[in-house]
Amino acid sequence: MPDTKKPIRRPNVGRVTRVTRPTAGTSRTPKPRRTGSERTPRRPVVPTDVAPTKRPPLRVEPGALHPNASKLQSLVHQLQQLDRQSREAEYAQARVLKRIRDQRLWEPGYDDFDDFIADGLGRSRSVVFDLLRVATDFTKAQFIKHGPNKLRLVTRYRDQYAPEQTLTELLKSNVEYRDAVGIQSVQVAQATIRQLRAALAFKRPKTWNGGAISHADKQLITAFAQRLPAAPPIGRPRARRIRSMKAQDGRIALTLYDIPTDGMHTLIRAIQQTWP
Repeated sequence: MPDTKKPIRRPNVGRVTRVTRPTAGTSRTPKPRRTGSERTPRRPVVPTDVAPTKRPPLRVEPGALHPNASKLQSLVHQLQQLDRQSREAEYAQARVLKRIRDQRLWEPGYDDFDDFIADGLGRSRSVVFDLLRVATDFTKAQFIKHGPNKLRLVTRYRDQYAPEQTLTELLKSNVEYRDAVGIQSVQVAQATIRQLRAALAFKRPKTWNGGAISHADKQLITAFAQRLPAAPPIGRPRARRIRSMKAQDGRIALTLYDIPTDGMHTLIRAIQQTWP
């Protein structure tokens, strides 16, 4: 027979109200209960079957409505004027340095022009000679228009990859470089410093793309690293004291770091033991 007993319903348990007593010396005033007109209205329920409406895009020029647009434009114009003034000052410095070098005006108190640059001016030799070369190879108008940093890269590109061209012809020609999109072409006069550096890297031959080093050669290099003389306690110790690279012809080149002069005999012995 089926069970005809009805399930027993338990009485609802009322809410447990937590009563806090006021501390001594304080009185607690209950807040008045808000009526229906004073209650915060509930947020309307949006039906899920209705697709949300998309707002049309704003057809405005970038920065046209921004309050800082006019300020930024004036500050950029001020920076351009200061940049032009600094280039004119650098060109004047280059002409003065060229006069000191050509007329040997450094002789009274210095051994040579390099000594005058280091001790008399406190400047780097490479920076001064690069500035002298750029100011000599280019006109004043080209120096002020493009700046010494860009013209230094143009000179390096001509020396390495276009020696048959003059610098003026190179400024009018195009160079290729690689970016995230692909291979691009730009005129040298309109190129940025970043694009010129990318052009130098694009033209640089990949002489070390010889593939991976074999496992047997890696074992020999590891054994050779264990036989190296102890590094002197200077600076931060290197985790790896050998850098290995494989050329396109299959040969492997090793670069050693932190080899002391008194450990050359140990180094020669390590080479003879590893590659007898």
